[in-house]
Amino acid sequence: MININIKETIVVEGKNDKIKLLSFLKCSVIITNGSALDQKTLNLIKLANDKNGVIIFTDPDQQGKKIRQTIQRFLNSECKHAFIKLEHARSNNRKKIGIEHAPISVIKNALKNVVSFHNNKPSINWDQYLELKLVGWDNSAQLRKKITDHYKMLYCNGKQLFKRLQMMGIRCEEVKKILEIND
Repeated sequence: MININIKETIVVEGKNDKIKLLSFLKCSVIITNGSALDQKTLNLIKLANDKNGVIIFTDPDQQGKKIRQTIQRFLNSECKHAFIKLEHARSNNRKKIGIEHAPISVIKNALKNVVSFHNNKPSINWDQYLELKLVGWDNSAQLRKKITDHYKMLYCNGKQLFKRLQMMGIRCEEVKKILEIND
């Protein structure tokens, strides 16, 4: 039963991820073949991004993160990312991880809450980041979780969150609103 149209091309790691998406979505899908991502596939993703945009929707594991970063760097332009939490992407025996194992409701929610990443867009700087107490304080982990939950992305350490905020072009003022900090 197809009930959602997605204009962007969704980039996933494997054929089972594609089969899962196409079971309830009307969209174009590009498969990276996991870490076997090659130049031909990267060029295809760039073409799709230039035409209608892409949503990078890789698995919530180390390999998925690496593929996501490789594509983002290659595109060197704005593109969208969808995230699901690790616990939603585990198989029944909990040994395998993948988009294909996530409930449809979780996938739909991730695609409703995509995050745009921007290369070269001015954003928060390191001094501002430190002033927000996102690293080095007893409650830094809780503050980072509040931000990652707001943007529907995977939790990350201080350095990783700083890089993601920069990639997304998030300004200090936006983070202050999320953390409910008044000047």
